[in-house]
Amino acid sequence: SYFTAENNRDADIKKYDLNAKLGSLFSIGGFVEYPLNNNLSLLGEIAFQQQSSNLQIDLMEDDAQDGLTFRDEVESNNRIKLSALTAPLLARYYLKSKQGPYVTGGFTLDLVLSSKIEAEEHVVQKDFDVSGTVTRNTSETRLNKATIDQFASPSVSFTIGIGTVLDAGPSGITLDLRYNAGLS
Repeated sequence: SYFTAENNRDADIKKYDLNAKLGSLFSIGGFVEYPLNNNLSLLGEIAFQQQSSNLQIDLMEDDAQDGLTFRDEVESNNRIKLSALTAPLLARYYLKSKQGPYVTGGFTLDLVLSSKIEAEEHVVQKDFDVSGTVTRNTSETRLNKATIDQFASPSVSFTIGIGTVLDAGPSGITLDLRYNAGLS
């Protein structure tokens, strides 16, 4: 939805629209569980993840000088791509025994392998005289590609979760729900 200048710190921007769309997530990896007793075990994992999302930003900016009004309209379509290795080291406590519900907690190390953003901007610039007649109308499309360096450093997060192991053969099926809180 559009917002007006009252909701914005830049008074020249008359309205803007922000739409985020979830992209895709691909993940592959494995884990090893080392039992310490009947209810407690250590869990080590490693996974490769590749994710993407889309962000569309549209804005209209007006400015006035010497009786002329200048208007810039920008449509920006951005695609963000991120590839990372994640390595959680967790403790898992089974509430019953090796089958059934459990709680888990520990730390996760994230190593970003690549982070990129591709932006396509369509810019329309219009100038109006005092009567409102358009005196200049230009249009330009730009394609920008960049890496996002602020994601490049390793990060550590605290991980907590719940889950259950369902009886489905010798290994079972694990259903897991986790929350990560960034520490660095």
